[in-house]
Amino acid sequence: SGVESRRTPAPSRQQESFIRSWGLQPQAQELLLSLEPAVQQVVMDKFSPKNKHVDITGLFCRFAASVAHAHPHRQEDGSWDGSDLQDFIVSWGLNEANEELLMSLESNAQQTVIAQFAPKDGVRDINGLFAKFAKSVAQTQTKRSREEIRQHEHEEEMQSFITWWSLDKEAEGM
Repeated sequence: SGVESRRTPAPSRQQESFIRSWGLQPQAQELLLSLEPAVQQVVMDKFSPKNKHVDITGLFCRFAASVAHAHPHRQEDGSWDGSDLQDFIVSWGLNEANEELLMSLESNAQQTVIAQFAPKDGVRDINGLFAKFAKSVAQTQTKRSREEIRQHEHEEEMQSFITWWSLDKEAEGM
């Protein structure tokens, strides 16, 4: 569910700054530090309550838990096991243009993108990288689909030819 079960590490400078800026209480700090790094980043990037006069700690804890729950898990090979598009979009913090790009892909291309998009840690422009990757997958799948259609049409033509000329199995194998 996006939460790692391990001892809570000391906060980084970025985490300390985030904690201070929101005035997070110890339970919220502990929750933030227990999240997987990718989930932490999404939470810190996206947490932005409109009403600053509410229980920020409680609001933060609910928000962080929902992001962690929705975050697909990375497998050892770096691929994602999540199949829900919205979870994927939120987990990577994709912008609206990339959300539209992902939604516009055919189902098999969407699944390929979700399963294989695994940028290295430290990539600064996730949205730019994602757009290039998704377009590449779409082009590859379109090319593959055209080749499969041509192959299928060729097989149908051959079968029609064999049937039309009443060829036997020996001639069919030639």
